[in-house]
Amino acid sequence: MHTTTRTDRTSRREDLITIAFGTWMMIGLMIDAFSHSTDSSLETFWTWSHAAFYSGFTVTAAWIVHLCLARREPTGWLLDWAPPGYRLAFLGLGVFALGGIGDAGWHTVFGVETGVDALLSPTHLLLFVGMFAIVSSPFRAAWNDTSTPDEPSFGSFFPALLSMTFSTTLVAFFFEYVWLPTNVWIAQTAFESQVDRGEKIAVLGVVGAVIATIVLMTGPIVASRRRRLPFGSVTAVFVVTNALLAFGFDNTSASLLPALLAGIVADATLVRSTSRWVFLTAPPIVLWFTFYFQVAQMPAGLGWPPAVWGGSIVFAVLATLAIDQIMRAGAALARADIDRLRERGGATS
Repeated sequence: MHTTTRTDRTSRREDLITIAFGTWMMIGLMIDAFSHSTDSSLETFWTWSHAAFYSGFTVTAAWIVHLCLARREPTGWLLDWAPPGYRLAFLGLGVFALGGIGDAGWHTVFGVETGVDALLSPTHLLLFVGMFAIVSSPFRAAWNDTSTPDEPSFGSFFPALLSMTFSTTLVAFFFEYVWLPTNVWIAQTAFESQVDRGEKIAVLGVVGAVIATIVLMTGPIVASRRRRLPFGSVTAVFVVTNALLAFGFDNTSASLLPALLAGIVADATLVRSTSRWVFLTAPPIVLWFTFYFQVAQMPAGLGWPPAVWGGSIVFAVLATLAIDQIMRAGAALARADIDRLRERGGATS
């Protein structure tokens, strides 16, 4: 059967080029974050770190337009010619460009943000949405590709893996102010019941643990429902995400050991085909037990009582179970809709 150019799937080489340019953007983003974290005197949009970031977007935009033009047809326009998984990336180019133009004006009027306000800036959030749509494209393309084997090799899955990893990192980046794995000081703050500062910081830490668990586990949970992930996939997501955040925000006290051990455990449970509940519960338990143990060994020590740090682990486990149940319910509803459409088609034929 002849396949029109409109449905031509990107090749592994094309996905690798996409994610290579995406890597350029991610490195530029982290360099820019590091610059703001270490130099509070930056008061202009026109910096070398911004140049590194936006140049990455420029080459990525040119590449995605090229992918669309390579599949052009006599009718339609660029968006119609986007390969599977890349339609949202094309729309993301416009969102990112709008955010970039707005960001230049925003900094001119309101100055340059240096703290949590930088992660909440409306123009920065537009940049995040656009960038997420772009870097997640190889993952979406692989997700929709029915020719991909159920047990892909690490090499064949690599573009989709990097896409999933950078997508996870982007979400984590904009939750950095509550990202517990790199904000060790939160867990070191002494807890005092019914004392505003100590109690509220502990609440912030529990929320941070739950958010970090949801962000780190969502990609692997979603992907593992489609295919068996090659060993090392979850470890890459966990370690790269936390390493980039630790660098970008100059959190030198952060350790990658909890992420490394939790990732290895997650990969081992997937490869050994153990019960799914083991994959869902073991990684967050290992991640947070290791994290709290390390904090307790530091000079400042762990400031939380067992009820708080233990409760945060339970919440983290419940969060992963909830994500998987939502995915299962969504898949069941989708199958029911397909069956209903088939029944209707049979009744009218």
